Amino acid sequence: MVQNMAIRCLHNLNKYDHITSYISSEHWLTVDKRIKFKLMLIIYKCLNNQGPKYLNDMLMKDFNAVHNLRSNSDTLRLVDPRTTSKSCGDRAFMVGGPRLWNSLPLSLRSVKDTFKFKSRLKTYLFNL
Repeated sequence: MVQNMAIRCLHNLNKYDHITSYISSEHWLTVDKRIKFKLMLIIYKCLNNQGPKYLNDMLMKDFNAVHNLRSNSDTLRLVDPRTTSKSCGDRAFMVGGPRLWNSLPLSLRSVKDTFKFKSRLKTYLFNL
């Protein structure tokens, strides 16, 4: 709602005007994509020793990828823990984070520069 009001104020729109095209013209991510952006940025920083240690300890690299026949060290995948609770368990950092991270293409997961990662991640999410 806050994002919608901000777009309406910036462009002097009425309450019932459609704002989708205005959001894309400002290159703003929608709220759900912004949450994914922040979560994947935290995971990226943890994997590159720039994030907090307590979050880094929750992430485990997946060395036993079943579907990859090549070297597993270059897939940059994380272990996807199984949960029994759909309401809380799937939204936990140690579950939701690796699922989102593993859904990224390898070309994006293997970026070494934080600025480039943020830029490419935003472009990737914007194009979804």
